[in-house]
Parts: sequence; structure tokens; C-alpha cells
Amino acid sequence: ELLLPELVGSKLHKSSGLSINTKDLENEYVIILVGAQWNSASQLFLKEMLDVYSTLKNQGKSFEIIYLSADHTEEQYLEQTSSFPWLSIPFENITHCKMRLPYPPPSLIVLDRDGNIINDNGYKAVRWNKYNFTWLPDLRVQDILGNRFMKGD
Repeated sequence: ELLLPELVGSKLHKSSGLSINTKDLENEYVIILVGAQWNSASQLFLKEMLDVYSTLKNQGKSFEIIYLSADHTEEQYLEQTSSFPWLSIPFENITHCKMRLPYPPPSLIVLDRDGNIINDNGYKAVRWNKYNFTWLPDLRVQDILGNRFMKGD
């Protein structure tokens, strides 16, 4: 088991330029989103994840997305992360993170509240059915649709 700060570093960036302490994310599910500005599949997936992110946040779900860039230059990184609603790993920490999370773009890795990887194939799950949310363990269909639809009423 790795603690989140050991995995992604002690500080994370917001697009506003502010930084937050990684320890502030304790007790939340964390989604590591691996992407790159130069990767077209990654660009399409990022657009989908913007929709998923806003849908889940509007439903009051407790989670956070952390972006791990596979970009080659800081310029690409800054261009890519400048408009994200979620957090990103600072460019200077990316090499360290890639050693612990060696996933190609686009990838989506879900960590539980203890920092354990519970789904390292979230990309495929989201692509198949992004609104089912079964790739995030505590977000099941009944959370999205409500019990009324689950009972067959």
C-alpha cells in the first residue's frame, strides 16, 4: 500500500495556479487520469471525462481526479492543463510518478480511500459505459438512476 503523497507527490496544481496539499484528499476516491496533449485518443477521452467529472460532482460524489501528464515538454503540459477543472501533478514530479504508475495515455486508474489501486482499466470501462459508473466502486447504477428505476416501477 502506498500513501497518495508517496504516489503522486505532496503538492498538486489547480489550473488557477494554486497548489493544494495531497493530504487534503485523504478519505476520497482518487482517479488518476493519464493523458497527453500530443495523443489524439487522449484528447477525445479527456473531453469525455470532463462530462463525467461534472456529472459526478453535480451529484455530490466524493472523489477527485488527478491528471498525470505524459507530455514531453512543460509547454505541452501547461497548454494541456490550463483549463482542467481537476488537479494535476506538477510537471517536475511527472517522472517520479510515471515510475510508480507506468500507464500509457490514455489511462484511468481508480484508487480507493486507502491509496490502493482498485481499477487500473478504468479507461476501457468508461469507454464502454461512462454513465454506469461501476468503475468507481461506491457509485453503482442505483446511485445514478435512483431506487425507483431499480425496482422495475
